[in-house]
Amino acid sequence: WLTDGRTAATRARANDTPQAGVFDFPLNSDTGALAVAFAPQCTADMRAHAKDALAAAGFVPYEIGDAPGLIVARTVAMLVNEAADAVQQGVCSAQDADTAMKLGVNYPAGPFEWLDQLGAPYVIGVLNALADVTRSERYRASPYLAERI
Repeated sequence: WLTDGRTAATRARANDTPQAGVFDFPLNSDTGALAVAFAPQCTADMRAHAKDALAAAGFVPYEIGDAPGLIVARTVAMLVNEAADAVQQGVCSAQDADTAMKLGVNYPAGPFEWLDQLGAPYVIGVLNALADVTRSERYRASPYLAERI
């Protein structure tokens, strides 16, 4: 499954599917690198089969530890959320935030371009799953995102 912010272990339990894995949000990348994580009960054969399927789809799968939100989805959701707060507070426009992230830190897209690509429900879902696991305010979804649903 594409990560929704929950770990592979959590999704395996929720779906009564011990042979479960999650893969990260696939950014357009020249390398095709894609993080993938598996529930602890997932066998080596199933892990290999899943990685082979991802490779056949053009990705280079890298198995990582089973962490909430994995790497890219967690990072992108947080960037979108922080940018949404900045726009809501009048710090900048959505276009300004996109321009700043692309020119300032050389990201391939800006936070609102990612939001358009992923959709507010997905981003909020990842943030809510991260908040549930960590119990941290840092993953509180911006009201600006909720308005976009």
